[in-house]
Amino acid sequence: KGDFRITDEHHNEALNVFGANLGEIAPWWDEFLSDEIDRTHRKLVAPNVERLLGLREGDLTLDIASGSGLFSRRMAQLGAQVVAIDASKVFLERAKARAIEYEDRIQYALMDATDRDQF
Repeated sequence: KGDFRITDEHHNEALNVFGANLGEIAPWWDEFLSDEIDRTHRKLVAPNVERLLGLREGDLTLDIASGSGLFSRRMAQLGAQVVAIDASKVFLERAKARAIEYEDRIQYALMDATDRDQF
């Protein structure tokens, strides 16, 4: 409850945990997610998220910490215009490579969602 604000301490902690290593772990994480987790996502997570979002053709959505773009691609497939942001250049490159058929629906931006100055 209450007002949650990202503080400089949160931002620095996120950078310490992910910042330096994100580019290094991105390929491993991407491969890990593309196997068993992807099946779980398609059968369990995606249907519920889609129901909650209630996306319609042309809706504009923001995918924060988009990673390899799994949600971005699905939202584009459902007709949404997507802005996908991630702090990892490696993740964004992998996401773009997988989303060629949706290049007119997904825009990518290298941004750290914990850094309010980037918004």
